[in-house]
Amino acid sequence: MKAVVQFFSLLVKGVFVGAIDVLPGISGGTIALAFGIYNDLIHSINQLKIKSFRFILTGRFQKFWNQSKGNFLVPFFTGVLIGIFTLAKTIEWLFDHYSIFIWSFFGGLLIFSIYYLIKQIKFSVKAFFQLLMAAIISFGISCLGSFDGSPHYLYLFFCGAIGIIAMVLPGISGALILIILGVYPLLIERLNDLSTYFLQFNNPLFIDSLLVLSIFLAGVLVGLKTFVRLLDYLFERYRSTSYAILVGIMIGVLYRIWPWQNIDKDEVIGNLSQLVWPNQYHHQAHLLGAIIVFIVGISIMVLLKKCGFISFKQSHVT
Repeated sequence: MKAVVQFFSLLVKGVFVGAIDVLPGISGGTIALAFGIYNDLIHSINQLKIKSFRFILTGRFQKFWNQSKGNFLVPFFTGVLIGIFTLAKTIEWLFDHYSIFIWSFFGGLLIFSIYYLIKQIKFSVKAFFQLLMAAIISFGISCLGSFDGSPHYLYLFFCGAIGIIAMVLPGISGALILIILGVYPLLIERLNDLSTYFLQFNNPLFIDSLLVLSIFLAGVLVGLKTFVRLLDYLFERYRSTSYAILVGIMIGVLYRIWPWQNIDKDEVIGNLSQLVWPNQYHHQAHLLGAIIVFIVGISIMVLLKKCGFISFKQSHVT
């Protein structure tokens, strides 16, 4: 029974991470961090080795499952795929119609996460400097404008490797990086085509979407495996430093979840947004509702932590 509960818990968390990862402005890694599974995720991916697949060839499926952390990775990434292909559209609709409330809710979630992550840092002048530099760099990257990138296959592979780094790092939106690289509209279009014309092998749109997404996924796997190894090493040996950098990254992009931003609608990609006070917002501000949702977000996270569903301590999957 405990294994079944853990399976569905990881599945649901994966759904949220996948849905958030396709939306610019917030990282799926942030959600994984808030759910208390970030360290376990990094460590489990790092334990997944190509040589483990030899156990499949010899019929030792249980050995492959255990060594590859199947109990963690399979339900989590199943949920991620479900989130990408289904809930992303729902969340996009919510952002289009109730963006102030959605950003306010995520604001409460992130403030809670930052508060408890700071407790994991052994503060010193060095740690403070690391946090500050991470915040500055994170802020600088998130302020970059977008430009049109070439959709060549090699470039798509490169975008996959770079984009997954941002998706793994809490606070940096992978979708935002893909917008900067100029491939976000193409990938969203191919995702929609793949789901619309699924398994219609005689349809050119399905074949092209499958090819484009497969090349991008190959880049994701390469970037994921190489970068996650570094993250796992840092968490094992420099835990306080790692948390200082992560907190800095999250602080550096906090401005992106400010609910009241006037956006220049003349730009299709890379829209310029200006942070304003609620009374300067071009549309209805919904200030009272935003405050309530913000408090609800914090309250839910506090409740989950008190119930033991969320932990920010170093805890690797065994």
